[in-house]
Amino acid sequence: MNNKNRLLGFVTLANGEYPFEFDKSTFKLKIFLKESGEVIDSFSRFLDLYTDEDEHEHRWVNTIEIKGQSVDGEYLLFGTLANPDDDHGFLTYDINWLFISEKDDFNYQEAVITGAEINYFYHPSSIYKIENTADSDKKYHTVTNTKISLSESASISCGSYTYNDITINISLKLYGKLYFLSKQPFDSFTALILHFNKKTSSSFTKDRIFSTMQFLRYITYRSNISINNVNLYNYDGEKRIYAGKFLVPPIETESHLKMSTRIINYPCLGEKTSTIFEKIDTKQIRLSHLCKSISETYNYSFARIIMILSRFERESENIYGNINPSKTSEEMKSLAVTILNDFITRQNITGKQKKKLKSIINGISNSGISESDRILNALKDCKPIMEKVISEFYKDSYDIEIEALSDRLNEVRNGIAHDKDNWSFEAVHLSDIKVIERLLYAMRLKEIGVDNSSISDALGRLFP
Repeated sequence: MNNKNRLLGFVTLANGEYPFEFDKSTFKLKIFLKESGEVIDSFSRFLDLYTDEDEHEHRWVNTIEIKGQSVDGEYLLFGTLANPDDDHGFLTYDINWLFISEKDDFNYQEAVITGAEINYFYHPSSIYKIENTADSDKKYHTVTNTKISLSESASISCGSYTYNDITINISLKLYGKLYFLSKQPFDSFTALILHFNKKTSSSFTKDRIFSTMQFLRYITYRSNISINNVNLYNYDGEKRIYAGKFLVPPIETESHLKMSTRIINYPCLGEKTSTIFEKIDTKQIRLSHLCKSISETYNYSFARIIMILSRFERESENIYGNINPSKTSEEMKSLAVTILNDFITRQNITGKQKKKLKSIINGISNSGISESDRILNALKDCKPIMEKVISEFYKDSYDIEIEALSDRLNEVRNGIAHDKDNWSFEAVHLSDIKVIERLLYAMRLKEIGVDNSSISDALGRLFP
């Protein structure tokens, strides 16, 4: 029999069926091959794929799926990389995800996801209806009786979008329980529901669950989000049928005292939630610059700074496309070209020297949009949102400060990227980077149609 943290059964490999043990706490799959020669054969196949220098040099390790069945009759689909370890003669895989299905069918129509950050996104406490009875005959109204009951939880819409010709409807639902004669009389949680307009493959379902995890990372500005449970369902007409569950490896969860409020919540996003999912699915929102935890967001290494600036550059290109250079940039380019052309004429430069200078002039004339121009453009576009942010960090007017900020960060970006020695990182640069972190959210939320007041509220929650 399987216990809470362990699955036993048989998996199917290329050369037959073999018993396995899966540890849910470590997410390791150990396969018991019959003879030592089979272990050698398994590693030989791996080496044939990835060590042939002529045909497969610098090749990525493939992702693979391993199907199996537990001793309790559950059907299993493991996702891993094709690079097993040898654990004392046993073939061992680090598992990235796992489907556990009621049938030998890994197609689903709905995923119901729960976790701490989903509760923070929409607090489940509103599921309780509290009625107080007061003694109105006395001078001070004293509550004499409190009645607590569960209210009906309606589906809360987060919008919908279409991806790969499949419509994904996102909603929230609150669940609550009342216990009698218990130290903890109340228990409640929020579920985020992904409903597909038709049955979808395990790959599609998996990717949408991972998109949900990316969404939670985006709205918390950290990567250590936790998923407690993912239940999967299919439909027979209007009847919902339990079909299985989806598991991911356990992680060290967030422990910061303010974690429940450091989040962009549902009132800020409403049905625009689905638009963020769509941007994540289409790779328009990427999160490589995120820190692991809230405590790490207070540390700014050069590596993190360049990741934030790089993320801004890509995000600016996605949102604004090709922008016009600032008036100052155009004036300076024109001045530089004029000075160099005059120098060639006055000094009667000829031959290879003239050719080299003309090449420099062409480079200046055709130079692209600078980081400074992109920052300035975004700050001007988001002025109603960012004015309060700028006033918190600097003393001068908005227009003066954003000009100075954009120039400073252009120097920082070039200094770090090109390893220059003629610049220094100062305290004001840290304020500049913090502004860019907020600007990244302001310009994206504005682009998807969130109103300015809600964006300001979101920034206040995420960057208190």
